[in-house]
Amino acid sequence: MVETSAHENVNVDAAFYTLAQMIDRTRGRSRILSYYEAAHARREQLDLATETYLRLVRMHVTDYGVLWGTVLKKLGQFQEYQKYVDLFGRDSAHRLFQRHVKKLKEDYLNAKINRYFDLIPQVLHDMFPDFDNLNDG
Repeated sequence: MVETSAHENVNVDAAFYTLAQMIDRTRGRSRILSYYEAAHARREQLDLATETYLRLVRMHVTDYGVLWGTVLKKLGQFQEYQKYVDLFGRDSAHRLFQRHVKKLKEDYLNAKINRYFDLIPQVLHDMFPDFDNLNDG
């Protein structure tokens, strides 16, 4: 008996391999993973693919104004992208790209706001040069 999940793609291949081994008794038996072990291995595979794809996106996408089509041409040649698309699909890869671009834009805007805040004391001093002297009188 092989526990499987077609939805999570856990142990599906193992069920067919077991059936093939039962038909061809000349081959040695392979160990069938429990559902828990197979699900854990599958989750690790998915997490690793996501992590390597995100690392690739972070390395190659540094401008929040870049378009998906442009990036797709660049990323299409990398094995990490191909593996991620095989596991999750192109729509998921596009969503992660959009999330990364959104974070880049937010970081840029936050840095810009912080630069403006850093300028406020100088601007106030330029507008009211005698402000410190008002308290003395």
